[in-house]
Order: sequence, then structure tokens, then C-alpha cells
Amino acid sequence: MSTANGQPGIQLHDIVTAMHGHLDQLLELLRQENERLVTRQVEGLDRLLADKLQQLQALEQCGQALQAQLRAAGCDGTPQAAGDYIARLGDQALQTQWQQLRERLQQLQVLNQSNGLVIQRGLDQLQRQLAILRGEAVAATSVYDPRGQTRLDAGKREITRA
Repeated sequence: MSTANGQPGIQLHDIVTAMHGHLDQLLELLRQENERLVTRQVEGLDRLLADKLQQLQALEQCGQALQAQLRAAGCDGTPQAAGDYIARLGDQALQTQWQQLRERLQQLQVLNQSNGLVIQRGLDQLQRQLAILRGEAVAATSVYDPRGQTRLDAGKREITRA
């Protein structure tokens, strides 16, 4: 692959650099989201969602540009093929950036899954609380009894007993 000035890897380097910037911003947004979810501060979550969407759209554009560069170089576009192609270019800085990009993607995946678990846990708690208020049976969960032992709770609670 070569650019208009004949230097291989320059456009690829620019794309990977842009992706790094968007991933860094997305990571910060996910951290802010996590903090708000854990502390149940819903104010500003809508803005974070819009900002996340903007970064994801920018990443998608970078990804399309990356795929076009890889296809032009005869690569199939898989992460492995991209890594192999970058290694063949012999640009150590680009190889390092590519590896860091892959690591950052893994960090984002873990944080995003964590945020999803926090949301799911909150939804589960809210559904149980609503069921209790409606007088409905609550799904069995493991709880502590008065002696501190765990037991399976079938949803029957004595609210008036201390």
C-alpha cells in the first residue's frame, strides 16, 4: 500500500491514530457512565449516551476506511490479517499502535459489559421491588436469614417482623 506521496503505511497510520483518539474518548465516556450507574445519578446519562453514539459512529467510519486500506493491500480485513499486514510493513510504531488499539478494544469490551451488568442488576432490583409492592410472588433468590446463614428465599417476606 502506498499513498499519493509513495510512502507505505501513512494513511493506515493516520486511521489507526484517529481510532486511538476515538477509543480513548469512548473509554472515558464509559468510565463516566459506570460512575453514574453505580451511584445511580441518572442526570447526564442521556448526554453520555449521545456522546458515546458520536464516538461509535466516528469509529465505524475509521473502521470502514481501515477495511478499504486493507482490501486495497489485498488483505481480507480480519484483525489477524491486518496485524500480519502491519507487521510486513516493518513500521514498529504502527505495530505498537495496532497492538495498543487491540488492547484498548478489550478494555472497552470489559467496561461495557460491566456497565451492562450494573444496569441489569438495577433492573432486577427494581422489578423485585415492584413485585413486592404489587403483592406478587418474587422469584427465588439467595438471602441471609436472621442467623447470617444463606437460604433460598421464595419471595415470602414478613415485612412487619424485626
